[in-house]
Amino acid sequence: MNNKWVLPAVVSGILLLAVTLYFSGRNTSIADSKGSNALNNANKKQSTGAEFDYEGIEKEALLALNKDTAQLLSKLKGKTVGRGPMANPYLDLASMWDTLNNAALAAYYYRQSAEQDQNIKTWTLAGQQYFQAMSQVSNPEQNAQTMLYLSGKSKEAFGKVMAKEPNNYAAKTELAAVYIYTAPYNTSENEVMTGVGMLKEIEAKDSTYRRAVYLLGMLSMQSQQYPKAKERFLKLTNMKATGDPEYPFYFRYLGQAYEAMDNHELATEAYKKYKALVVGKKVMTEDADALLAKLKEHAKHK
Repeated sequence: MNNKWVLPAVVSGILLLAVTLYFSGRNTSIADSKGSNALNNANKKQSTGAEFDYEGIEKEALLALNKDTAQLLSKLKGKTVGRGPMANPYLDLASMWDTLNNAALAAYYYRQSAEQDQNIKTWTLAGQQYFQAMSQVSNPEQNAQTMLYLSGKSKEAFGKVMAKEPNNYAAKTELAAVYIYTAPYNTSENEVMTGVGMLKEIEAKDSTYRRAVYLLGMLSMQSQQYPKAKERFLKLTNMKATGDPEYPFYFRYLGQAYEAMDNHELATEAYKKYKALVVGKKVMTEDADALLAKLKEHAKHK
């Protein structure tokens, strides 16, 4: 298989992975074109050797908010200047921008807070928000420098976590996802293999660590290594469902792996199990029905 074809296919699935694994239940698209343009324009100063323009992002974001919210944010920011040994205003600012779905500003203030208190949880939030900010860049191919800046900051934040907790599999999995997602924008490094290597290291130490197995299974699907994908999703479906919101999707992707291998009987079984697990969830039920209908139609023409 031509590697030039495989790489885009691999990367195309990572946005879905990022959304489902790390930002579940959140809107990762930018709220409006103004916010997206501010993020894209933020890197102009950096391209001339200056700092990333967080001030520009913040000014445009404040203009888009209602008066009370904008005033509260401005008041909180005022506390970051000449403050005494009081509560950490950076953390409050980060939390508010996080709630408002402005990942770049949330990441910036989480990082400011983490640099102050060196808290592992805050470094993790900074890494996650920088990663999420990458999905809020419009026309990423045309704004590769912005993507690389955000991914670099995300890697740096997760690196801080890993330096203190080398066996933090959650942070290592997310760091691996950042490397893989960055691949199209950094052709000088083999980002995909770096990320995959990290995931395989986790799998080798703990073959039941779900996030790593799930990501590796998805990557196997994207690179058309269906037997490997089947093994990983079969392993996941054999684990307990308790407390795992992704559990129904293991059957969905297991069914797709079987279908790609022309095992329609087991594919049907997996899709039916997926449907049974998402009863009452309209979009997912329709998805399951569509998969079953497509499989049935495919079988007619075999």
